[in-house]
Amino acid sequence: MNGAVTHRYARALFEAAADTEQVEAVDQILQTVAEAVRATPDLQMALEHPLLTADEKSGVVERIFGDAAQPLLYRFLRLLFVRGRSEYIHAVAAAFHQLANESRGRLQVELESAEDLDEEQLHSITSIVGSQLGKSVSAEVSVRPELLAGYRLRLGNRVIDATLKGMLTDFAHKLSGGRVGKEGRL
Repeated sequence: MNGAVTHRYARALFEAAADTEQVEAVDQILQTVAEAVRATPDLQMALEHPLLTADEKSGVVERIFGDAAQPLLYRFLRLLFVRGRSEYIHAVAAAFHQLANESRGRLQVELESAEDLDEEQLHSITSIVGSQLGKSVSAEVSVRPELLAGYRLRLGNRVIDATLKGMLTDFAHKLSGGRVGKEGRL
């Protein structure tokens, strides 16, 4: 399923949850369900099994999560099961979480750094990005030594590359394009 379809499902669930003021509750339990499906191969296999009916799959989810999940979420998951979209629970959960965060004025970004960042460095980066976007920013940080130095920030489908590797790649691209600077010839 492409991103547009995933986003449509997430948007529909978000609007229904917002109409009933259940965004926070639905977001929390949907993240829990998605993580349980990802972490439990038997559960994932059961929910994606082509011979189990939508009612059987719904029953599995209800037995596991009981009263923790909102009826709205159970109806939504059943809709996914009926339409044969069980394998997209995680993608829809991620898109819903993004919509929920946006509605709260929060933005989750991916931050790749060449080395571990201390709290002050992380706070500085997220504060600058947050002030530029007018949102509260939190970052999921991963260390990637191959970046050499600096960091790369992903905001949805936008990338801010402030890495040494990115600068060197850009420089090499400019050199291979035959650009000659004011100082002389190559």
